[in-house]
Order: sequence, then C-alpha cells, then structure tokens
Amino acid sequence: MRARKLNSVRKNRFPKCTGHAFYNGVIINGLVQEKNAKDDNGYINIKVKKLIEWNEPNGEVCIVSDRITKEGWKAGYMYREKPNSDYPDSGWRLYAGDEDEEYSNDPNNCHVFALNTVCNYDPEIIPYLHSPVGTCLIRVKGGRFITDDGTQPIVMEKQSGVG
Repeated sequence: MRARKLNSVRKNRFPKCTGHAFYNGVIINGLVQEKNAKDDNGYINIKVKKLIEWNEPNGEVCIVSDRITKEGWKAGYMYREKPNSDYPDSGWRLYAGDEDEEYSNDPNNCHVFALNTVCNYDPEIIPYLHSPVGTCLIRVKGGRFITDDGTQPIVMEKQSGVG
C-alpha cells in the first residue's frame, strides 16, 4: 500500500509495483549493475556518468517503466513508496505518464535500475530524489515537477536526441 493515497484518476493507472521486478538481472551478487548500452532487450544507448551521490540507508535502485528506458520518454509521473527492505530499494517508481493499468501490471514493462542510470536518461528528476516517502510528482511545463493533486495534466516529453 502506498504511503500517500493517489488521486482516483491516476491511482488505477499506476498500481503499486511488486517485488518481482527485482529479479530481472540488474542486481547481481548484491551489486547494482548499470545498463549503459542498447542491448538485446532494447534499452536506449546512453553514456552513464556519475550524476548523483546516493547515501540513503536502504539502497539506490528504482523501478522504471520501459517507456522511459526503451521508448525515450522523460519521467512524467514519479512516486516514492516505502522501500522494500529485502532489496537495495530507494522506493522510487518512475513512469512516462501515459501507462495504463494493464501495461503497469505486466512485469516485462517495468525494470530495476540504479537511480544514477535513470538520472542519465532524465536529469530533471535529480532535484526531487531526496523527497520523502509518500511523495507523488508529475511533470509540468518547463521540465519541473509538482505534487500530484489530480488537477493538472502530465506533460509528456521525449528525451534529448530521441525521435
């Protein structure tokens, strides 16, 4: 259960991610493996630079929609739930913003990434990453995020250099 109740419009579009995504091979021998090249799984080729220092106690991974990592959309909707203490989980869940419930419930559409890697896909999320558990944010004009109260549309933007 999320720490903060989402508005009824988005609540059903972005169901709670389950722990199954932590078994997709990104965490190997307890270490977070950075994805930095387009591979057989279709991840967009990015050069991963060290953009953030993450020293929060539980971990530095997040669950991310393939709409961001494979299709080239920036994060349009992001929320932070209580981290799963069985994994190095930050609690962050990131979506492009138009994923429906069916898409979000398919474990093949969301994968685990290090936060630093996701910041390389979309650096505009960086100022918000230390927000507390229960935070729900949407992208608005100008590449900034606001608290999701259900009254504003999510602004969808493509990542730089992605068609």
